[in-house]
Parts: sequence; C-alpha cells; structure tokens
Amino acid sequence: MRVLLLCALVSCLTAQSYSQQDPKTLLLEVRKKQMLTLDRLPRYMCTETVDRSMFEPQVKVARRSCDDITSLRMRKDWVIRKYESDRLRLDVAISGNTEMYTWAGQDRFQNQKLSKLVLGGVTATGEFKAFLESIFGTSEALFAYTGELSVGGRSLVEFSFSVPLEQSSYRISKQRQSAVVAYDGTFLIDPKTFDLVRLTVHAIQIPEELGCDITTTVDYRSLRINNSEFFLPSDVDLRVVEADGAEAENRTVFTGCHEFLGESTLRFDDAPAQPVTNQQASFKILPLPPGQQFRFALTRAIDPATAAAGDQVNATLTSPIKDKRGRVLVPKGAAVTGRIVQIMWRYGLQSESLTLALKLETVEAGGVPRAFDTRMESTVKTHTNSIDFSAVRRTLGSFDQMLAQEDPAVGFLEFPNVTRDYVIDRGLEIQAMTADPR
Repeated sequence: MRVLLLCALVSCLTAQSYSQQDPKTLLLEVRKKQMLTLDRLPRYMCTETVDRSMFEPQVKVARRSCDDITSLRMRKDWVIRKYESDRLRLDVAISGNTEMYTWAGQDRFQNQKLSKLVLGGVTATGEFKAFLESIFGTSEALFAYTGELSVGGRSLVEFSFSVPLEQSSYRISKQRQSAVVAYDGTFLIDPKTFDLVRLTVHAIQIPEELGCDITTTVDYRSLRINNSEFFLPSDVDLRVVEADGAEAENRTVFTGCHEFLGESTLRFDDAPAQPVTNQQASFKILPLPPGQQFRFALTRAIDPATAAAGDQVNATLTSPIKDKRGRVLVPKGAAVTGRIVQIMWRYGLQSESLTLALKLETVEAGGVPRAFDTRMESTVKTHTNSIDFSAVRRTLGSFDQMLAQEDPAVGFLEFPNVTRDYVIDRGLEIQAMTADPR
C-alpha cells in the first residue's frame, strides 16, 4: 500500500505522540491512510510460495464438539504430529477487487477459484484487500484500544476489532459446504507513520462441519512499485483446527511483486466452459491419435526440498510418438514440458514417502512447442530408473488423489521409503500415452 506524503494527504500528525487518551484520533488516521492507499493500489502481481503442513493427534480422536477439542488441546498430554506436507508456487494478480491465480511463470490468468487450481488441501484468499476493506472501509467492525507494546524493538499500538455475523462477508468453504462466519482479531500499527504492521483475523461462530478454529495472521512490508511506495503483505500464516483434532498450517511468502501496465504479456480470461490448461490456451494444440504410448525422461532433477506445485518440468521423448500405422509423428529427442501439480511428503511412524503428481503440457513439433493431450496413471516407483505403467501395481492414493484422477492427464508417482534428502534424478523415464482432446 502506497506510503503517501503524510503532510499533504493525511495531515502532519506524525510528530505527535499518541497516548492512551487519544486512541480514537489515531484509529481514524490509520483508517484514512488505509483507504487512501487501497483506492490508489495499482494492478499488480506477486509470486506466492505456500508451504502447507497437516498434523494429527498422536492418539486418534473421534469427532468431538469444538468445545471438547479446545479442552483437549489445552491439556499437557496433548501431542500432535506432522503427517503430510506440500508446497505450492503460484502467481497472484490483483486487479480492482479481484484476486486471480495461475501457476508461477505463466502469463494467462483465468477467473477461477484458487481451490480449483491446486490439488486439494487448505487454501485461502483475500489477504490483499478483502479483509482490509471490510475492516477499514465499512462500518461493520467494532473497535477497542488494547494498548502499546514493543515488537522487535519497535513501539507499536494494538487495537482489537469484531465483526458480528449479520455484518460479516467472511465466507468459509469446505468441499461442497460453505457458510458466512463472524470474526474478530487485532492489528498492530506504527503510531508515527499510521502504517499497518500486522493483522490477525480469527473466525468465530464456525459451523462445526467447517472446522473449530481458523486464524489468519498477515504481516506487511514497504515496497516500491513504479516509483511509488506501497504496503503489501509479506507473509501470511493460516492455521485451521478440525473437529477431530487435526490441524492444517499454511505459511505463504510473497515475492517479486510488481505493477503491470499493459495487456501485452498478461491476459485475463473468464473461466472457459470446458477445462483448458493455461499452456493449451497459449500454444496451438497438436492433433495426435489417442492411445499411442510413448516414453519421456526428465532432463532436470527434481529436488523436493525446493520444488513446488506449479514448477515447470523439462523432459525429452525417449521414444517417438507414432500413429497406428507406425509412422513417426513426433521424433525421439523432442523436448517436452510439463508441470508439477502436487509434490507431497507423507510421514509414517517408521518411514516417509514422496508423491509427485505431473501433468504434461507441450511437446516440440516442427521446432515449436505444441500443446498435446496425454494420459498418465498413478504408479509406485521401485528401485529402477524408469517407471513402466504396465509393470507396477495401481494404488488408490489419498482422497485428494482420487478426486484429481478425474483428470486422466495427471499422473501420480509414488516414491516409498525415501529419506528427506531424496532427489528425483535426471533421466528418470516415464511412460504415457496420447489421449482424446479434453
């Protein structure tokens, strides 16, 4: 959010020292600055990296009331363990009041929900403007002065707020269930500059089928965009507690934020009637007869320590794509690109396993990349350097995977009993086949 010339736009009150006797004036100045900066925010985009972790109680707990879960979590013998983690890397574009998402590095945004782009798990939106506009831009919230405190050697002032259910626009969704909930929280501001430093939002009166506790904490930083200074989210922590004691924790970090000034490289489209990949929208589709098997090998290793869903995968064909008469349509050695759809660690009591979900996007034909339709099946990686779909057992996987397998273009590779320093080697060979256009 742009740091305005305070003396010109919000008065020269920065030289004053606010005390407990003057919280109302301070709060009104903070609101004034928030609304001025929100109104002047440019169209911009950032890359967000989301590290997601799932936890479960050490001892299985039958579904309880949320009051019961709260009591259990306060006991000294309550222990949770991490059983699953993954990472997402996305680009988010802000235009007006709309947040749009695509995989990192792509140039086309579709007006679709974030939950439709990623493969299951907990997601959240609204960190950029929705909460701020609801809290500071309306009369929905009720405020209270909390006091002064020091954070990292910085003197800050804390306020609390609450938004009742009948005034709230905070919606929580889980699978096909959805509800608007009340919320409250706190925010920290710098009394010298009126800058928002941290915002914490706590959902309340949540229907138990949607969870017991949902807390979002947003930290803000100063950033120069197009020769102007703004305050934008730097990182977000989200924690969700379920009615069976399970917990989800997301940590999101925003990088590379910049303004976009034209339509030459970024295109904003309404979601199409039929699912189409971003790459298919950018590259002309190569028509291929369905059911033709081919093999490809990774040309770059994939390191799970840094890789994320949304990262591009590079490969080459190790066998040609032929038609039913045996004529070569795409030669061996042609470059192939794909994308990681999911990369997830699962932590058992005795061992760990890695799941990699891939989706192919383009193959080089006539010297140019062309989108093509493929089909892959879920497999278990053994001790060889190749994966043959016909020679390995089929696994059902998690519920997220079963839902994702409605898209046959997504293939899941399971790597059981591997250590955290495991790297998927360059040269790993994978089998797939051409498919009917989706």
